[in-house]
Amino acid sequence: MILLACATRVEAEPFIEYHRLVKRNTGSGYDIYGVGAVSLIITGMGTLKGALYLSEILQQRKADGHPVAQVINYGVAGSVCDRFSLGEVVMVDRVIKYDPVEFVKPRPGRHFSSSFPDITLTPKRRDTTILATSDHPVFSEDDAKKVSLHAHVVDMEGYGYACAARRHGIPLEIVKGISDCARKESEQSFKNTVADVLVKLLSFHSRRQAP
Repeated sequence: MILLACATRVEAEPFIEYHRLVKRNTGSGYDIYGVGAVSLIITGMGTLKGALYLSEILQQRKADGHPVAQVINYGVAGSVCDRFSLGEVVMVDRVIKYDPVEFVKPRPGRHFSSSFPDITLTPKRRDTTILATSDHPVFSEDDAKKVSLHAHVVDMEGYGYACAARRHGIPLEIVKGISDCARKESEQSFKNTVADVLVKLLSFHSRRQAP
């Protein structure tokens, strides 16, 4: 079974409609939709929710005899580099946890890096795309500069999903649509571009599903 993971209802809605997913049940803090071999979880925003609720459903499906074979996170992300343009769809190769204090250092401190180790999703070595997961939206120039020292794009859930998937030994893909450029875009411009970004994410997904 393939499990799609989204942080918000807005990000999930195109995939729910495309697969005609039906709401199955509501967990302690998340919603589950499914039909056939495809399910979707809406975890809510934040690293902790992403890790906790994804881990809960992975454990539950395994216990029920319907283990998840792959998790795919679709969502929006901000760019903190010049490599990507608004609306571009990117696949993440490595995920790191963002901390505004540690990220001004050339290398994160020993205790931080041991508590939040980088998580590699693909063995890609050239043109690697690194996602930093933050506990708060990165809209300020100061935050963007700190993140850009170590990553290319930023979100609020990816690291949590990666932790849960690694814990359960399940392959994870993180696919992001660039909804804003944190150095330049405002929160309002983010809202204005999300709809277009989600159309492109669904188009990417549908091409991969085609026989």
